[in-house]
Amino acid sequence: MFFLRKFYTTLIRSSSKMASLESLNFDNLALKSLPLDPEKDNSIRQVSGACFSLVKPAPVENPKMVVYSMSALKLLDIEEEDMKKPESAEFFGGNRLLPGSQTAAHCYCGHQFGYFSGQLGDGAAMYLGEVVNTAGERWEIQLKGAGPTPYSRHSDGRKVLRSTIREFLCSEAMHHLGIGTTRAGTCVTSDTTVVRDIFYDGNPIKERCTLVLRIAPTFFRFGSFEVVRGLSADTGRKGPSEGNMELLKTMLDYCIQTFYPEIWSAHSSNKEDMYFEFWCEVVRRTARLVADWQCVGWCHGDLVDSFLEAMENSGADFTNSFRCLSRLPLPNSSDFEERLAQLKDHLLSQCCTAEEQLQMFIQLMQTNPGVLSALGPRFATIAQEIERLEKLQEMEYTDRLRQEEEGLTDFDLANSDRVKVMNATNPRRVLKILENPYSETADLGDLGLNDLDLSQQQADDSQQETKPGGPGASSSESSVLPQSAGAGRCSYDSRPPEWASTLRVT
Repeated sequence: MFFLRKFYTTLIRSSSKMASLESLNFDNLALKSLPLDPEKDNSIRQVSGACFSLVKPAPVENPKMVVYSMSALKLLDIEEEDMKKPESAEFFGGNRLLPGSQTAAHCYCGHQFGYFSGQLGDGAAMYLGEVVNTAGERWEIQLKGAGPTPYSRHSDGRKVLRSTIREFLCSEAMHHLGIGTTRAGTCVTSDTTVVRDIFYDGNPIKERCTLVLRIAPTFFRFGSFEVVRGLSADTGRKGPSEGNMELLKTMLDYCIQTFYPEIWSAHSSNKEDMYFEFWCEVVRRTARLVADWQCVGWCHGDLVDSFLEAMENSGADFTNSFRCLSRLPLPNSSDFEERLAQLKDHLLSQCCTAEEQLQMFIQLMQTNPGVLSALGPRFATIAQEIERLEKLQEMEYTDRLRQEEEGLTDFDLANSDRVKVMNATNPRRVLKILENPYSETADLGDLGLNDLDLSQQQADDSQQETKPGGPGASSSESSVLPQSAGAGRCSYDSRPPEWASTLRVT
C-alpha cells in the first residue's frame, strides 16, 4: 500500500510539472463571469449588453511555424518538444482548437486621434481561453489575425507576415527591456493570401495570412468599460451598451476580484470606495508604464501630447537623447561646462531642422491626403510645434543633476556609478525592422528569427557597433541596403546617415 501511494504521488507530480499542448489547464473564467452575445451569427453588427461574442477562427491553408518564444510559452507550461511537433502550427494557426479552449471576440470601444469612436472590438484577434499554470498564474491567450468577427467592420480580420513579425519581435523586445507588455508566443504563417497595398500608393500585392499568439493576464482595457458610454458631442457616437450600469458593475467586480484581489479584500463591502481605489491603482500603474516607456525613449502614438514638453526642452530625438545623457557629468565636476556644450552640440546634430520637419509632413500629406482630416483640429497647431522645435532652451536636466550631487564629495566616483546605471538601463541597440528581410517572397527558413536573442539588448559603450551595410557587414545585410550604405562606420546612437531615408520600414 505504501509503495502504491508513493508511486501515485510521484506520477501526479511529474505529470503536473509541464502540460502538453493537449492538456493545458484552461478555465476560461471571463466567459463564465461576463455576459455573452446571444447572437450566434458571425456578422458585422453592434453588440449590446455583452462582453464577448462566441466565434471561431477561420482556418488557413498549410500553416507553417515561423518562430516561437519559449520564455513566453513556458508561462503556459508548454515545453519546447511540443513546439517541434507539426500539430503546433495547426493549433496556433487557428486550424485546430486546443482541448479546453473556448473561442470568442471581445467587445470594446475606444478613442482614435483623440475622439470617441464608438464600438471597436476584436476585429482580428480572438480569445482562445485562459490557462492557469502550475504556479497558479492566470494567462489569457488570443490569436491575432484569426479571421473575421462581428467587430471586423470593413476588414477581413487577417494580418500579414511583415506586421505579425513586427509585433512578435517588438513584444518580446519590450519584455526583455523590463517593460510591461503583452508577450508573443508564436508566429505562424500560411499559404492563404490577402491583398494589401503596403505603401498606399495604388500597388496592391498578395501577402501571406499570418497569426501571432498573444499572452497576457487579461486583454481587458479602458475601452472595455466604455461600451456603456453615452453619446459623444464631438463624434455623435455612443457605446453599444449605452447607460447599462449593471453591465459596468459586473465588469468592474470581475476585474477587481480577479486581477486586484487586494483591493477586493479590503473594500468589497463598500463598492464606492472599492471602485475609487481601483481607479487610483489603474492610474498609478499606467503612469509607471508610460515612465518606463520614456526611460528607453519609446513613445506610444496616442500619448504624443505627454512628451511635447520634453521635446521642447531638449529639441532632440528621444531614442538618441536618453542614451547620450550619460555623457553629462555632475555640475560640480571640473569639466561640466565643456561637456555640457559638447552635449548640446551633439543633441543639435541629431535633430531635424524645422524645414526638414515641415518637408517630411508635406511629403506625408502628398502620399496620404486623408491624414489631414484624421488630425482634425490639431492640424492648426502643427506650424506652432514646428516653430518650437527650432528653439533649444537651457537644459533643465542640469537642475536634476544638481539635486543628485547634494551631499556628495567624490564626484568622479558618483559620475562613474551614475553612468554605469544609466547605460545599463537605456538600450544602446533599439529594435528596428526593415521591410525587405520579411517580405512575402522571403524563404521562411532564411529569416533566422529563432536565433535572435532579444534578451541581450543592453551593451557597453566600449563595444564597436556599426550600422548594417557598413564595413564588416555580411552579404545578407548588404543585400537589402542601398549601394552607398557601406561608405563608412556609423554609431548606433548617432543621427541616421542620408542613405537611411531610402529604407522601407514597416
